[in-house]
Amino acid sequence: MNTQVNAAGIGKSAVIMGIDPGLASTGVGVIAPDGDGGWKIVFSAHSTSGPSTPMPDRLEIIHRLVSEAVEAHKPTVVALESIFFARNVKSAVLMAHGRGAAILAISLRGIPLVEYSPLEIKQSVIGKGRGSKEQVKQMVTVLLNLKD
Repeated sequence: MNTQVNAAGIGKSAVIMGIDPGLASTGVGVIAPDGDGGWKIVFSAHSTSGPSTPMPDRLEIIHRLVSEAVEAHKPTVVALESIFFARNVKSAVLMAHGRGAAILAISLRGIPLVEYSPLEIKQSVIGKGRGSKEQVKQMVTVLLNLKD
């Protein structure tokens, strides 16, 4: 089932789930309109697993995290970080495993999926594609009116 949409398909009434996928750590957040033309965070969580955790268990942890978030918050669209060029092929393959578990959870529910590169995410959040994770964190805190 192809449920991909373009960025133009995301409206101001959408409930958006964002996923930062990885095998060792996967983050999930859900935002919704705040009623004043902005956005508010309604949910965030992450999962972690170490290299000693068997691969099937690691994938199940990610799948369960995403599935439970979808069931609880009913997103209308999901934004997922795409795989970026990596010098370490093994790291890229491991990230792909985590992405696959998250994508399966979304696909099974027929939710539209949009993928963004890390560069595109940084450009949209902080205005430049080469910013640091700390800059992204600070700007998200401001945009969503978070305390920390």
